[in-house]
Amino acid sequence: MCDEAVLFMQNVFLGPRSDMDEIVETVRKIHAHASEITRA
Repeated sequence: MCDEAVLFMQNVFLGPRSDMDEIVETVRKIHAHASEITRA
């Protein structure tokens, strides 16, 4: 596939890059506080 097709498919299935950055940051925060979350 060409780069444009891959980028298009990424945006269709995963959303724009900014959304992915927010998801990654949220997962990092959850991981950092996992012990606190599991005690609840």
